[in-house]
Order: sequence, then C-alpha cells, then structure tokens
Amino acid sequence: MKILHISTTNSGGAGKAAMRLHFGLRSIGIDSKMLVINKVSSNSDVIQFRQKFSFIERICNKIKDAIITSEYNYYKTRRPEGFDLFSDIRSIYSISKHPLVREADIINLHWIIAYEVCRERFKDQVNILYI
Repeated sequence: MKILHISTTNSGGAGKAAMRLHFGLRSIGIDSKMLVINKVSSNSDVIQFRQKFSFIERICNKIKDAIITSEYNYYKTRRPEGFDLFSDIRSIYSISKHPLVREADIINLHWIIAYEVCRERFKDQVNILYI
C-alpha cells in the first residue's frame, strides 16, 4: 500500500502532524511519502512540489490569485458573526498529474490551502482522507 501525505508545508501544526504520521507509518514498514509546496526542512523524505508555469500562465495565476484574495477579503470583513473563516478550494497549483499522486493508494490531505484538490480530478482512483 502506498500512502501520500499532502500538505502546504512540513512545519506548523498540520505540517508537523503530517510528518509524525508519515514517520510513524514508515517505522512500521508502510510505503509513505510526503509532498509539500513549502519545504522548510532538509529531510529527504519530504518532496517539494514544483510546477513550472509559462509566462502567460504566470500572468493568469497572478490575476487568479488577486481574485481569490479579493473575494476572501470581501468575505472576511462581511461574514456573519459566529461564522468561521474558510480556506478557498481554488489555487494556482494543480497536483493531480504528479507521479506521487498517480501511484498513491491513499492520499492524506493536511491543510492544503495552497493546492487545488478536487475529488473529481482524481477520477475516484484513490481513497482521499482530509484532516
């Protein structure tokens, strides 16, 4: 069984929890890998996700990011009292074609604010656990 942990970073609360789970699984012989956008350690078990963008894609991503940020800030200042903030599902990163994602039997998502991950993108090929 191949398990892939996906997190925005390998630091902070969710990142550290993902790392502990990853190392725990490896210690009992399970094939576990971790994929992050912001790698803040030199640990070789953690793979940093890199996506190359063309010049046009970079311009489009800046526009998309500005729209997402603008809509988030609009909601943030107008959300009803007692309602929590949320993480937007839209992102400039798409990981569905990454080799580690393709070969995983189980994908464990840990605070994936920077990724665009939708179950439809995986075409029900894997089991997804979101923590």
